[in-house]
Formats: sequence, structure tokens, C-alpha cells
Amino acid sequence: MMSNDSLRNMFIGWMNDEMKIFDDLVKYGKIKGWYWGVPAYQY
Repeated sequence: MMSNDSLRNMFIGWMNDEMKIFDDLVKYGKIKGWYWGVPAYQY
């Protein structure tokens, strides 16, 4: 748990940046035909 507001906001900003990069990577992979999707969970 982090009680420092500025550090918590900085970390949240980094995580948002990483999610944006991953989202762009998935979109690019779909365009190029490299992305097959996540395997379905079967129990």
C-alpha cells in the first residue's frame, strides 16, 4: 500500500502508458495477421 499521493499517481500514469503501448501492439498485430487471440479456457 502506498500512502504518498504523488508516487501513486506517477505509478498509475506509468501503468496507463504501458497499457496504451500494449493496446497499440495488439492492434498492429491484428493488422499484420500475427495476433491469434487468447486461447479459450476449457475445464
